[in-house]
Amino acid sequence: FLGAGCNNTTAGAAWDLPTANAATATCRTPSSNTQRGLLDFTSAATNIAFNTFKLPADWVVGTGFDAEILWQTASTAGNVVWEISLACASPGDADDVAVSYQAFSASVAADRSVGATDSTISTPGSCAAGDLVTVSVRRQGGTGSDTMTTNPARMAVLELTYWRTQ
Repeated sequence: FLGAGCNNTTAGAAWDLPTANAATATCRTPSSNTQRGLLDFTSAATNIAFNTFKLPADWVVGTGFDAEILWQTASTAGNVVWEISLACASPGDADDVAVSYQAFSASVAADRSVGATDSTISTPGSCAAGDLVTVSVRRQGGTGSDTMTTNPARMAVLELTYWRTQ
């Protein structure tokens, strides 16, 4: 899932954003040859973004998901605490699914390029093949172990891997 995209210098989120505590779309142009849309998660608040996908009919029920966030920052020190939630809805279920966040990882901002943070996320108990899955990503800015305070953590991509029957 791409974080954002750019149309010239105008950024647009590729994720659904809430009315409060939303991540912010931004464009980064490191050279005249490239441009990248990113979602900024600030250090002073808990920022959130949502996306949705459908589990395929041959999804292996009961398996977890591997998740990897590719992100960058201008900071050279500190930790970022990412959290992720997966919530499933079957046909006929309520549209407002309950979310339960799992600690994703605390990552040291070691360089200014795109870095990776990965973890295994357990499957919510109610998921079934064909369900819609709401993915929520948030940064716990300004709390506990999140110590990178000078610049936003900029999410480029979230990759989810899941298993299918062969």
